[in-house]
Amino acid sequence: MLLARRLIAHASATIFTPCHRRSDMDEPIDLPARRVALRIAALPEMCATTLPSTHEAIVIKRGEAGHWPIPDDMTIERVNALFGATPAHVAAMLVGSMFGWNVPGADPGRYDADGRPRRT
Repeated sequence: MLLARRLIAHASATIFTPCHRRSDMDEPIDLPARRVALRIAALPEMCATTLPSTHEAIVIKRGEAGHWPIPDDMTIERVNALFGATPAHVAAMLVGSMFGWNVPGADPGRYDADGRPRRT
C-alpha cells in the first residue's frame, strides 16, 4: 500500500490540471453522463502501459487526460498488479486518457481478456 501511495503522490506532483469538474452539483447529471461516470468509477485508480508512439513506460490516472512517466523504481507489471489493472482496463484507460473518457473505446467491456478489441 505504501508503494501505491508513493505512486499516487508522484503522479499528483506532476504539473497537470484535473480535467472536468462539475461546479453545479445540485443539477442532475443526464443519463449518458451518469453511464460514463459509473464506467470510469469501475476502473482501477491507476494503470501503467507503454505509450504507443514512443514506447515510453507511462502511468494513466482514472478519469484524467494525459499520462505521466512511470517512477524509476517501478515496472509496468508492478503498477498494474498493485492496482489490479487487467489488460482490458489498461486498453480502455489508454484510449480514455488520449481521446476522452466518454468514447466507446474507454469501456473495458469492449476488450477481451488480453486487451484486444472484441469483434461485434
